[in-house]
Amino acid sequence: MRRIFPLPILALMLGACASSGTAETLTITEGRDDGLADLTIEMNVEILEGDVRVILFKGADAYNGGKPTAQGVKPAAATLTFTVEGIEPGEYGIKAFHDVNGNGELDTNVLGIPNEPFAFSNNAPANFGPAKWEDAAFTVSAPATLHKMEIK
Repeated sequence: MRRIFPLPILALMLGACASSGTAETLTITEGRDDGLADLTIEMNVEILEGDVRVILFKGADAYNGGKPTAQGVKPAAATLTFTVEGIEPGEYGIKAFHDVNGNGELDTNVLGIPNEPFAFSNNAPANFGPAKWEDAAFTVSAPATLHKMEIK
């Protein structure tokens, strides 16, 4: 398991298309006792090249253009699992993309449709732009939460 600690990065606006499949959020009852939460994010990847960039936002304002909380890692196996440690419990949203060619950005075609895999928490659909907060929001509870999602 790879671990990642909170690290501010630039917010990304992802283009049109939709993600589908099953998402799941589970509260884990064992772990920290300081009131903070550890969030483990699990997703399957089809390509083991490049970087998977996972951008975590606390609250609707951050998700819709504010400051993100964390970013992701390089995939080493078909199932990517990493943990963001010591965050405040609350409502969060995730924007993710697989930067397969390693150029640091989500590549799109001439219509603005992503050429690289991407996803939103809850596998929320993207209709002519990023998924809406209402569809992507999920609850992080102390002491730990597991959020499973798909990136396509």
